[in-house]
Amino acid sequence: MITFLSLKQTMISKLRTLITAILLLASLVLKADNSQLFFSFDYALFRDPGGASILEVYYSVPQRLLKYTKDDASFSASVKIEVEIKNKLDGSIVHTNTYKTPSVVRDTSDKNSMQNLVGQLNFILNPGTYVLTLRGSDFENEEKVETYETEFIADNNSAGNCEISDIEWANAISKSSNDKSVFYKNTLEVIPNPSGLFGKNLPNANYYLEFYGLTSENVGDKYSIIYSVLLLKGDTIIRNVKNFNTKAPSKADYGSFKVDTLQSGTYLFTASVIGADGTEKAAKDKKFYIFSETVAKNEPNKADGFLMSEFAAMSEEDLEKEVERMIYIMPEKQYDQYEVLKSLDDKRKFIYSFWKSRDAKPETQILETRFEYLKRVNEANKNFKESFKEGWKSDRGRIYIIYGKPDDIERYPFETSTKSYEVWKYDNVEGGGECDFVELQPMTGVYWLVNSTFRNELQNQNWRDQLKP
Repeated sequence: MITFLSLKQTMISKLRTLITAILLLASLVLKADNSQLFFSFDYALFRDPGGASILEVYYSVPQRLLKYTKDDASFSASVKIEVEIKNKLDGSIVHTNTYKTPSVVRDTSDKNSMQNLVGQLNFILNPGTYVLTLRGSDFENEEKVETYETEFIADNNSAGNCEISDIEWANAISKSSNDKSVFYKNTLEVIPNPSGLFGKNLPNANYYLEFYGLTSENVGDKYSIIYSVLLLKGDTIIRNVKNFNTKAPSKADYGSFKVDTLQSGTYLFTASVIGADGTEKAAKDKKFYIFSETVAKNEPNKADGFLMSEFAAMSEEDLEKEVERMIYIMPEKQYDQYEVLKSLDDKRKFIYSFWKSRDAKPETQILETRFEYLKRVNEANKNFKESFKEGWKSDRGRIYIIYGKPDDIERYPFETSTKSYEVWKYDNVEGGGECDFVELQPMTGVYWLVNSTFRNELQNQNWRDQLKP
């Protein structure tokens, strides 16, 4: 009998995707709902030449949802953005201010033709851990408010390591000499896309990022940058390689890839630096979302999240693979209910409903909880493969998937007086605790969980007795 365990989610990012669902569903209706503003927020960290970090904050809101007043020959409205940046360590407020972004249009009669109002704010930060809080509202109606909060780390950039900045999604990128524009950097004007949503009126996904520490000591006399687009299950569907000779220690790069043939859903974009020796020196990833108009045209009268999800066309093989990997979070009773379903479509809907009911934001189209869970599965496969066993099926893989990345790992490989073992420590799971793994059969590379302080896990206070060779 298989034991089904409860998922203990540790969300690394609190990036909100409410705007994504609204844009997806808005294409299925004829009139806009003006009862609520729907802001999209995002941010990216880049290096400042002086060694600090540049925090870029991006925001957008559909102009059609703002309240406009008539001027002489146009209509005007304004967006209010309140920003607070707090040092998490001591609780001090590093920055707080209110910003006003005007919007002027000639005509408000055709709401569907109005664009998004996009803005950007830049801040210089010293190394540290920060909490960013944003509030977006209409100056003419401050009851319509969207709040966004996230935590991030501004690294100390003085070490000289090979590193990659955050990835910025963009609506458009063009060469420019207008260094007065808030969107200007490195001879480019980069218009941000805070929602990370492409496909509808945006057939190409545009990205911008920067690379640092590209020295011969770090990468050799040449290096490659590999860009990939992955499905949630880990399959690479787009791959692009750029080769460079090592010259300048830093580099800004940008590009785009076509998304008009991709199905609606969530994808992962990755960038990695490969040195002259063939090893990976740095990597960065970021999610993006696709809305395919084909789905909307086929189902013009149904605002059904299932129909717009990848489950609607998922093959039986892929569905069974997904269900297998859900063993750690699916209660046995629900697994039994799934097993008695006969129709493939019924099974698709069952699994979609399972994820939807557990989603961090069930009112949106994007299944964030599913994304984070499958991302952990892929990371477990990459890092904890043992002999003929996939990484997600190993003891370390299971713990990683359920509880997330440890805050600290103490590794003791190739010990002379004990068997090899690892101690994983968590600061924020059940008030803090650890999981202990031992290579019970030396030289096999298979680590077994022999003790944990967490409920529902194996507990053995005398686990160190098993370290004896």
